[in-house]
Amino acid sequence: MQNQQVELVAIGNEILIGQVHDTNLHWLCRRLNDIGAFVRQAYIVRDDPTAIGEVIRLTLSHRPVLVITTGGLGPTWDDITLSSIGKALGRPVRMDGKALEMVRERYRQVKAAGLINDDTITPEREKMAYLPEGSVPLWNPVGTAPGVLMDVEETHIIALPGVPPEMRGIFDSSLQPYLRQWFSGLHSLQWGIMLAQGESTVASVINSVARTHPRVYVKSRARSVNGKPKVLITLTVSGMKEGEARKELENARNDMVKRLRASGAVIVEEGEDLPFQQEN
Repeated sequence: MQNQQVELVAIGNEILIGQVHDTNLHWLCRRLNDIGAFVRQAYIVRDDPTAIGEVIRLTLSHRPVLVITTGGLGPTWDDITLSSIGKALGRPVRMDGKALEMVRERYRQVKAAGLINDDTITPEREKMAYLPEGSVPLWNPVGTAPGVLMDVEETHIIALPGVPPEMRGIFDSSLQPYLRQWFSGLHSLQWGIMLAQGESTVASVINSVARTHPRVYVKSRARSVNGKPKVLITLTVSGMKEGEARKELENARNDMVKRLRASGAVIVEEGEDLPFQQEN
């Protein structure tokens, strides 16, 4: 099986002091899982060069195929993600001609849209074009700071803006050709089974199926619908070729349904389109 492991790093004081509720990690986990990637770990660190460097070196020690950072690419003094990563990698940060042209073009577009009056590239705006040596800038269709791609041996590091629409814009456009290459042929499939009873009544069945099918992630979540207990059991397979994934999922699903019925459980609904997302 090819390496499909990913690690995520959210960067920003505003997250850790509670000013901003981070939604980027949740969104990235969903999108990466959809393409067959396996998100191994996620971190949140302050805008601190030492902390950023430590977590970047830590992620690289795990040898994932991909590390994605969010935040710290803007024009202000505390946007230090790229300089911190450059220092951690031992790569000088220099003006990148392609990145600078991207910044210029975005400011021209923003001015043409009537959102700003002056598109002059000030030192603060120019700062967003300084990248670690050997980087590739990624076009930002929403904001002005380019995303950045860096390769460290077999690991790719992607630095994305922290503003959610910008992060999503780069992920869904400039980053797609790379993702298709790195995760080619991998799939993620899921199946849900809703029961009209409490979670503890079927815990032994869930545990047995999870042990029998270790390549399938088996998870149960207790819910209350109109004051009555229900439990949603999800079966998830990712990081496999489509045929292999479907076989693993079907075997686990058949085993789960057989054991549930034998236990007397009442299956209310099942399918691949149940409302899997749930606020905790």
